Amino acid sequence: MKVVWICSVSNPKLRSHLKLRIPFWYRVLRKILGKSNKIHAIDSSIWNTNAIEAFEKIDSVELHVVFTHPLMKRRIHRFREGRINFIAVNMGDTSITGVMRKFLGSSKDENKSVCKRIAGIVNDINPDIVHIMGAELPQLSPSVFYLSENIPTIVQLQTVLNDPVSIKSYPNLESQRICEYRVLRKADYIGTDIDGFITSVRQHILPEARIVGTGLMVAEKEDSSITGKEYDFVYFAKDVGKSIDLALEAFALAHKKRPELTLDVIGGVMDVEKPVLERRMEELGISERVKFEGRLRTHEEVITQVKKSRFALLPLKIDYVSSTIREAMFNGIPVVSSITAGTPLLNEKRESVLLSQVGDYAAMAENMMRLVDDNALAERLRSNGLITASELFPANAARALEWVKVYEACLDKK
Repeated sequence: MKVVWICSVSNPKLRSHLKLRIPFWYRVLRKILGKSNKIHAIDSSIWNTNAIEAFEKIDSVELHVVFTHPLMKRRIHRFREGRINFIAVNMGDTSITGVMRKFLGSSKDENKSVCKRIAGIVNDINPDIVHIMGAELPQLSPSVFYLSENIPTIVQLQTVLNDPVSIKSYPNLESQRICEYRVLRKADYIGTDIDGFITSVRQHILPEARIVGTGLMVAEKEDSSITGKEYDFVYFAKDVGKSIDLALEAFALAHKKRPELTLDVIGGVMDVEKPVLERRMEELGISERVKFEGRLRTHEEVITQVKKSRFALLPLKIDYVSSTIREAMFNGIPVVSSITAGTPLLNEKRESVLLSQVGDYAAMAENMMRLVDDNALAERLRSNGLITASELFPANAARALEWVKVYEACLDKK
């Protein structure tokens, strides 16, 4: 069975095959605009890396991974790693035309060009089935509109931006929301095993959606070892703007009770967000107790840094269960988070995380203090979290076999 994945992913193994560069003129332009010149490719979409590793062991599938990547020198780069064929497609983020389109507010034209390029590659491969990872990604998911009509398509859900809660929490994601809506209505099948996502899609996007149970491969390598602790709490995300506002407000309340508490923040900060965050931390009186690490290049580096903190402060706005919560649990770090559609499931069999209502900073701060003051509670959450994580997030190898069965079933209906 010949399968194509269309996705966004980056890891050290893939980057070792790619010729990456940042043109001198691009650096100069960023300097003129007052933007940081610390630009480098980082690990992203770890669940896709997990899926690739799991499929390396499956002989019945000829897998082609077509993925977009930033900072590429070539427009397209083909290589093979083990049994898997890879085709990297330049996102155009540092090309002259790409930058000009961005400044002119027409980045959608660049996205359309990239998506047509992806579809052309896939049509040449002529696979039995195509699996697109993420409906909300304008730089890759609209490729579904340019694929040959005879190729069945599955679009994998990573979130549902058209859900009313998401619209309220992230009103600035309108272009991604439109992309998601159009792509999901075009797909032959929609992949997810999350009941809340299924309900949301059928209520707000496509009532007659055909759902297949391809759950993301989110199981982490369990590491319960306890390393030296340098910080009390850690907040981490690829882009910290997602919920850092909630974390800082809760930390400030806890800090009033315990001025010695520290917070380590790992992840990227947009240039426009940084002064806003710095001003708010100054107002809250916590500037000296919060450290920003910035983006770290590899997932391994992130986890190493995360494990330097005693506890994880990971408030959510809409995520079902964030990848950061899973990562903290798999690494034996007690978690303080928010009540969303998915997080209560983490406490269904045993108390594994401490939860409070979204935006209730006082309750979140109280949960933080419970961990700080009660070693027995912290140890219980650490132990329970490891058990719950392994139960709720099945091994990626087992998930990969489920995906193969789904592919076969979709082809039987063709």
